[in-house]
Amino acid sequence: LGWTERMLGRALLELGQVDEARVRIRAAIDVFVAARDVSAVTLLLLDCAIIAHRRGDKERALRLAGAMRAMRETTGTGLADYRVNLVEEVDQMIHDAGEQGQRFLDEGAALPYDEVVAYALESV
Repeated sequence: LGWTERMLGRALLELGQVDEARVRIRAAIDVFVAARDVSAVTLLLLDCAIIAHRRGDKERALRLAGAMRAMRETTGTGLADYRVNLVEEVDQMIHDAGEQGQRFLDEGAALPYDEVVAYALESV
């Protein structure tokens, strides 16, 4: 169920239907947090970053991207590196933010798991 919700959310994002995607991504987060599936939550942080970016909240998007990167490194979640999960929009957002954006990436990377999940849920 969690993966279905996530993929529906991603498809809706691709179609530009951000509000509808938020509902699906939140449902996926609820499933994976309850299941304690950190690798899935890592991917969902990326989805939340996309949503925040598309809603114009660049700082939140960068913090979520930073948190995703940190979780990917600490958990060894290679799923985030598979082609289907790569998102050029986030990579471009990080590139465009430059040195100023690094502060937000670092802030996100420093968030403990429970805090980053709560922060991500605020965006969906």
